[in-house]
Amino acid sequence: MARRACLRSSRPLHSHPTCRRARAFAKSAARLWQIVGNEPAVLKHDTEGIHQMRLGSSKLRTAISLFSAILPDPQTEKIETELEWLASELGSARELEAMMARALMPVRRRRPGWDDTLKLSRQIAGRRAAALDRVRDAIASQRYRLLKIDIAAWLEAGAWAAPQDVLVRDCGELPIKIFAAGQLSARGRKIRKRAKSFAALGPRRRHKLRVLTKELHDATDFFATLFSGTRADKRRKKFLAALATVQACLGDLDGIAVDENAIGASGRPRRSAGKMFAAGALSGRKPVSAAALLATTQEALDRFAKAKPFWG
Repeated sequence: MARRACLRSSRPLHSHPTCRRARAFAKSAARLWQIVGNEPAVLKHDTEGIHQMRLGSSKLRTAISLFSAILPDPQTEKIETELEWLASELGSARELEAMMARALMPVRRRRPGWDDTLKLSRQIAGRRAAALDRVRDAIASQRYRLLKIDIAAWLEAGAWAAPQDVLVRDCGELPIKIFAAGQLSARGRKIRKRAKSFAALGPRRRHKLRVLTKELHDATDFFATLFSGTRADKRRKKFLAALATVQACLGDLDGIAVDENAIGASGRPRRSAGKMFAAGALSGRKPVSAAALLATTQEALDRFAKAKPFWG
């Protein structure tokens, strides 16, 4: 058996409470290693490597969002744009892989002789293989190589490190603990506000809510060491547990929407009656589970709303 490619996962950020905001950004943004470290795995079509590289890209984008007040320059905007491109390239392959595991394989196990489901499964597997090839091409491209160089140079000596604007410079001097508490409070409020109208949210707005929860989770990881002590540690564990439950529920709802779109798209070519029936059967398992998930997610959001802040 071939040796599994080395995978690089996330590491916690360690910052002293008196560390200045600009210095803390440099630490939290240093996620290039998580992107670059997973290149060998991605080039071998290792889906976990793709997931880890996508996480590294996501965490770097979250860091940029958290510290946006000290990053008002074209260099940062360019890197954000390129990170969005990378995330898009990685996302399609990851979503198709997850969809096959969630929707197609369970039905194939229950109905091994259902020929049209097998055909549909093969069609989506083909789309997954094409997506994996696109990811490999993206990682081998000059655009990606330039992105790595740009990020490394930006972190080392970007315009953000020596701002000309006095207000931006003063903002960078703010102690990180004060800044972190404000960011965590503001992002928690956004989630609780949307939780009140969750029942009225459609798939797209639910996805945006999921993005907010992921960003808050990343922010909690970034700032965890700033708030220490027995009470803070206990509160942080409960806070993260409640947030993780919300993330999991919203992720499942996202998965249902992605599966339905992918399966529906695969059922249309050639108007195959059998394939259309198989697509309908696969997506038809979801209305009941979706209704249950919506209720479970609302309960999880309500529990999160009651979680005490660990930074207070």
